[in-house]
Amino acid sequence: MLTKKLDYKSLYTHNSSGIRGVSFDKTKKKWEVKVQRAGQRVRVGFFDHLRDAAEAHTAFLEQNQIVG
Repeated sequence: MLTKKLDYKSLYTHNSSGIRGVSFDKTKKKWEVKVQRAGQRVRVGFFDHLRDAAEAHTAFLEQNQIVG
């Protein structure tokens, strides 16, 4: 597990990271964060480290008051 703060969800097995909304982009060699909002997929960004991507995902959900 990453940290206790990031361990709020069980591992998600439908992508490469195990964290919902975070997956690895092989062409860019970076972790990508995407979130579904109002029926649209929003790309939050690309990150070098999985921990940074997971934290960005959590921060985006909190800032936009999205239930993850």
